Amino acid sequence: GNIISYDTSGNPVAVATGSSGQVLTSAGAGAVPSFQASAVGGKIGQVTFSDQTIQFSTTASGYVDTGIGVTITPSSSNSKIAVWFGVNFNKRSTAGNWFGTLYRAISGGATNQVVGGRGLVSSNGQASYSFIHQQSFSYLDSPNTTSAVTYRLYTMVEGGSGTVHTSYDPNTHSSCMAMEVLA
Repeated sequence: GNIISYDTSGNPVAVATGSSGQVLTSAGAGAVPSFQASAVGGKIGQVTFSDQTIQFSTTASGYVDTGIGVTITPSSSNSKIAVWFGVNFNKRSTAGNWFGTLYRAISGGATNQVVGGRGLVSSNGQASYSFIHQQSFSYLDSPNTTSAVTYRLYTMVEGGSGTVHTSYDPNTHSSCMAMEVLA
C-alpha cells in the first residue's frame, strides 16, 4: 500500500512506495515525504582484534616498537578508526618513568606517531621496586586511506633507569582492537 500525505495546497497525495532498507524522510513543512536510502554514518563497518603474548623489554630513552599491534583496512578514506589496547606493563628496579604511545603505519607509507608528547599511558617508578600495571587506552584516528593501517604500541623509559616490560609473565596477554567507524 501507499502512504497518503498532503501537498503544500493541502491536497492529498500518495507517497511513492519505497524499497527494502529505505527510510521515510521528511523534506520539511508542507513538502511531501519520500523514501530514501538509510544513512550509514557512525556505524561500525568492521572490527579487527588481536590477542598477543609478546614479551618485550627495553631500557631505551626514546620510543621503541613493542611489537604489539593490530591491522585494519578501511573501506572508505572518510572513515575513522577507533583503536583500543589492553596491555600488561612491568617496570623493574630503579626509579624512573615509563611511557607508552600509539604509532600508525599505512601500507606503503611512513610510520607516524599519532599521539604526541608522552603518549597515552605512563607511570612513575620507585627505586628497588617492581610493579605491574594493567593499562588500557583508546584513540579515535582519521587515517584518510583505504590502504592497510597498522597501529602499534611504542614505549620508553625516561628520567631514570630500569627496564619496562610488556607481558613479563609469558601467560599474560595483550589485546588490541581496531574498529572502522563509517562516515
